[in-house]
Amino acid sequence: MAVLTGVYIAEIFLQALLLIKLLKAHDVRFRRLVILTGACFIQLLMFLFSLFDTTSVPELFVVYVLLSLVNALIFIASDVIANQMLEIFLQKLSMKNSVSKGAFFIFRLFIGIDALLLLTNPLHGLAFRMQQLPVGNFSVILYPHLELWGQVHCYVILLQILTVAVALFYRGLSLPLLYGIKYIIACVLIGTSYVITIIYTYITDAFLLRLLLMVMVSLAPFILYYIVYRNRPFLTAAYIRQMVVEKLGSPMVLFDIDGLLVDFNTDAAALFALDTALISRMSLPEFLKRAVGSQFRERTTSTVEEVVVPDASGAQQVFKLDYTKLYDQKQKSLGTLLLFHNVTELKTLYNTMEKAAMTDMITGLASKVMLEKKIAEINLYRKYPYCAVVGSINGLNLISAGFGENSETAAIMHVADVLRSHLRASDFAAYADGNMVVLMTDTLESEARLVFSRISDILSHDQTFNFKLSFEYGVAEKFSKDSDIQLTIAQAQAVMLKRKLISHSYAEASIVESLQKALRESSFETELHSIRVSELSVKIAEKLNLPAEEYEDLKLLALFHDIGKLSVPSELLSKPEKLSEEESQIMMMHTINGSKVAMASKELASVARGILCHHEHWDGTGYPNGFSGEQIPYLARIVAVADAYDVMTHDRPWMQAMAPDVAVDRIRAQSGKQFDPSVIKAFLQLNFQKIEK
Repeated sequence: MAVLTGVYIAEIFLQALLLIKLLKAHDVRFRRLVILTGACFIQLLMFLFSLFDTTSVPELFVVYVLLSLVNALIFIASDVIANQMLEIFLQKLSMKNSVSKGAFFIFRLFIGIDALLLLTNPLHGLAFRMQQLPVGNFSVILYPHLELWGQVHCYVILLQILTVAVALFYRGLSLPLLYGIKYIIACVLIGTSYVITIIYTYITDAFLLRLLLMVMVSLAPFILYYIVYRNRPFLTAAYIRQMVVEKLGSPMVLFDIDGLLVDFNTDAAALFALDTALISRMSLPEFLKRAVGSQFRERTTSTVEEVVVPDASGAQQVFKLDYTKLYDQKQKSLGTLLLFHNVTELKTLYNTMEKAAMTDMITGLASKVMLEKKIAEINLYRKYPYCAVVGSINGLNLISAGFGENSETAAIMHVADVLRSHLRASDFAAYADGNMVVLMTDTLESEARLVFSRISDILSHDQTFNFKLSFEYGVAEKFSKDSDIQLTIAQAQAVMLKRKLISHSYAEASIVESLQKALRESSFETELHSIRVSELSVKIAEKLNLPAEEYEDLKLLALFHDIGKLSVPSELLSKPEKLSEEESQIMMMHTINGSKVAMASKELASVARGILCHHEHWDGTGYPNGFSGEQIPYLARIVAVADAYDVMTHDRPWMQAMAPDVAVDRIRAQSGKQFDPSVIKAFLQLNFQKIEK
């Protein structure tokens, strides 16, 4: 009896520790384990109390009621746990349907009735009756003897547990041992508890055996706690691994060491129409043939390749197939993992970028990257004969500065269109570093010259723009298979550069003439204005005794001082109202733009600074840099006075013409402020009546 008492005390101590641990965990996932442990703990206390009782059963009615309630709690907990276990497993095995939902409703109804009868059992004894068996001089209250409803309770619970065991067993047999062993082990554990429950329920006269089973049952929560709670990190990691596989966002298929299908995730099932019936039946080669056809063959090593797979709608999807051989720490094969990463959008983006990289966006000709590939191809396969032609538009910088960047771009596009229309389908044309490079196969140098002479002549007579196009080119021939086509292109470029040096002055003069014409024909300027400003500037310069060598620059500056206004929107130039602050800022930019035009031309470079500064004021209040006094170029100070007088004495959109004497008075008033006093002094010496005539 002392040993028996010690066993009970030890169990009570362990159960108390377990309850404390579980209560500290604050984890709702263990709430049923807490209930089961607490019920066993109270039951053990009652049994320990009954060991030292020698009175009859009526005198132990309180103990009987407490034990009855404790056992009722244990029975109800077993109802709930068995029911939820069955629901979870059927749902996991995709066996939950309308029939199973009806069964679960009946089970839950049974739990309600069972709980009512169990909790009121001391009043009617329908579920169980407490037995008292003598042990020596003591009376021991043992586990209750089951009555009719108690047996029904056990049958229902055992039926649910048996259903779970069968489902697990079926799942375990349908999988390879590597995957199915966990289901088989779970089935064995359930079967063991099944047998223990039967023995405990139906053997009533073997006290020691029932006592042993009672100890095992009371220790079960502690064992469960150790397995579940203590190993929670491992169980959590396993759950997370499973969750990661499902949440990969990429189809995953796993094959075992024998190359048989063992697992796949939902994405793979949807893409390749896989189901559990194929597990352990479909081989790796069969899957590859079914999934990707002839695009991929089985490998002995890990690799990554690109495959095309149609989705459920039939649309072609591009995947990066990650084919990985799996090995353990001892480098023993474990199987093969296939991961399909959908790269359709990336592939589309790559193709778009590749096409953009291979095509020049302005001309539509091949890009520099494509040219380099073509050069490598010709040299690799030693192709010949080839003629290389390198061409370029003269004066692009001056066109851009004078007529705007849009004009430069339009000129390049137009020349590319003309070039394309005169080439054969077999000819290769690219635009690289401002040059148009053409590689003409099976073409003699004389034939290439004839083609490009015709192209150059067409462009020189082209009337598309308000400036003349001048196109220079050079031709060289690759006459042997060992020749480097890159060297041939360099020779053609050298010829082109020599021709540009010869024709540069003429081309630039032609563009300058076009600029001057555009300035004369613009809505804000007239040819007479430029002539009048030029003549008046010369008259002022004569009074100032300007050196003879500076008169040409003075005339150029007077003629082109407003060249930058070609880049100002015409609606601002002709606006009759006062300009806004933002519009004024745009207007003021014409001095800077005009200076850039002049700097791009060798003919106008000498007056570039004068164009920049012709709106600077003697007192520093002008624009664009706020120069004052001697910082302003001398010729710009002269042109500023002549320009102001001519603007005042002729109609403009924003003002009517003044009388000459009124204009002279206004200019005189600005001496030392807007204008150089010495220039004003010379200006006032002029005969304005003669000038006006």
